[in-house]
Amino acid sequence: MKKIYAFVIILLVSCVSFKGNAQCGVASRELLGSVSAMTAYNTYIVIGSFADMFTQKVITAKQLSDYLDEQIPMLTTVTESYGKALQNDAKSYSEDDKRFMNECIHALNMLAAEARALRLYADVQNDSNASEYQKYRKKAWSAISDLLGLEEE
Repeated sequence: MKKIYAFVIILLVSCVSFKGNAQCGVASRELLGSVSAMTAYNTYIVIGSFADMFTQKVITAKQLSDYLDEQIPMLTTVTESYGKALQNDAKSYSEDDKRFMNECIHALNMLAAEARALRLYADVQNDSNASEYQKYRKKAWSAISDLLGLEEE
């Protein structure tokens, strides 16, 4: 998973480093879109799998927290990279590119919120924390399904 995030960051840097061309090439934009979509979707699956493993007692609360403590900073790093690219290199992107990148930021923020809520539930297993996790799980899926053009659950 860390390799995927590193790849997205490298791709963003390489796109904005070609200042001679006002925008990234079509192939680079398609690649960024594909990797972004895969990252959001797979991260959603990973967090859900962690939740399932925890509720089925395959992993402990400590293990779950450790796994989520790896995911959350990676999501933050990628989100910050999108923000920097949009702020510092806005001229490199079309309006559609900017809209897509903002949708990616939103989806990744919802995934981070889902992961934090699951971590809280692992620490204190009560109905309130379970509801909070479910709320952010649904918000994350809504953002991802909008991003990918999928039907919501």
